[in-house]
Amino acid sequence: MVYIPYMFTKVEREIFMKIRKRILSAVTALSLCLSLMPVTNVPEDVLGGVKVSAGEVTALTPIKDGSPELLDNLCRQDYDTYSNIVNSYMFTKDDGTICIVNYSYQRLIMEQFDTDYNFINSWTIPVELPIFGGFYAGNDGYYVVSGQKKPLENDSVEVMRVVKYNKNLERIGMANIYGANTVAPFSASGLRMDEKDGRLYIHTAHTMYLTPDGLNHQANIDINGSSYKVASIAKNALKNKTKLSKLVIGSNIKSIGKNTFKGCKNLKNIVIKSKKLTTKKTVSGAFKDINSKATVKVPKSKVKKYGKLLKAKGAGKNIKVKK
Repeated sequence: MVYIPYMFTKVEREIFMKIRKRILSAVTALSLCLSLMPVTNVPEDVLGGVKVSAGEVTALTPIKDGSPELLDNLCRQDYDTYSNIVNSYMFTKDDGTICIVNYSYQRLIMEQFDTDYNFINSWTIPVELPIFGGFYAGNDGYYVVSGQKKPLENDSVEVMRVVKYNKNLERIGMANIYGANTVAPFSASGLRMDEKDGRLYIHTAHTMYLTPDGLNHQANIDINGSSYKVASIAKNALKNKTKLSKLVIGSNIKSIGKNTFKGCKNLKNIVIKSKKLTTKKTVSGAFKDINSKATVKVPKSKVKKYGKLLKAKGAGKNIKVKK
């Protein structure tokens, strides 16, 4: 552990920490390069309905130094205004031993302990894209999700990557996700994974492409094979956006968060394509203080129901709801 001398000024401490971080990153990168060991080729596999590219299998060499690594992610599970990516995981292996997985400096450290919590082994797993998304211990392997920001709206650029390892920690393939209406993955969000019937399901959030209102909205994204569906709008997503005058709510939207459009006083034209909104899943204040004479176009079968819903969630009594 490195201690910063007390006599440093605030500016000097910040410079010291930046230099330390760069040195540790360089050492980590070197150690990863030295620890990777090619093994053999495998046929094409399937990951959650997405084909996993075949190629060189990479085995991770265990690091057995007699003690677990001291990390600096204390209390990083504490969330503030927005959710954060989870950096620490724990699971039980098939042999009953316990594994702890921590993200630190562009890699995952997997540490194995016996049932009395005596240290056994550790492995370093690389995080291949700049932003760590999540880790999952599945039935027949381990999955690591990472991503990268994409300022330009280019569907040919990779935004997320899912890498699969077998139970021997051999890298057996990956799924590459391109475009996906995403400029920033995992934004203001955690990431969860689960599997069923041989499919891997991923739930997280992202910042989307620019919409007609001139904004990049943040929304949930579910990944199941090659299907990407935005199903909800986060609370406070457009709160007090006074320049917003037009809005389209897509056909897959099932829920709208608290105060989502509150204070959008110039929001006069709304199109709701979804037939899935309910009073329960549209939280209070969602449409509070939008323009008092707003016109809302909804599906024919939802005119009466959505009219009541909008007014119950804060829209003025003078709004016009039509098919």
